[in-house]
Amino acid sequence: MTKLKADTDGRVEVGGATLAAPIVQAGLVDEYRVVVAPTAVGGGTPFFPTLPF
Repeated sequence: MTKLKADTDGRVEVGGATLAAPIVQAGLVDEYRVVVAPTAVGGGTPFFPTLPF
């Protein structure tokens, strides 16, 4: 992630709980942009499963 930020304009978008959680835990997130996509059926992986906020 650090290399990606250095090699681009600094903006890296990450989607999905499985990838986002370790990036947040590593302290690499500068800004959150939450997009809500409604679904007709519940379930799946929570976006912030066990993160301390």
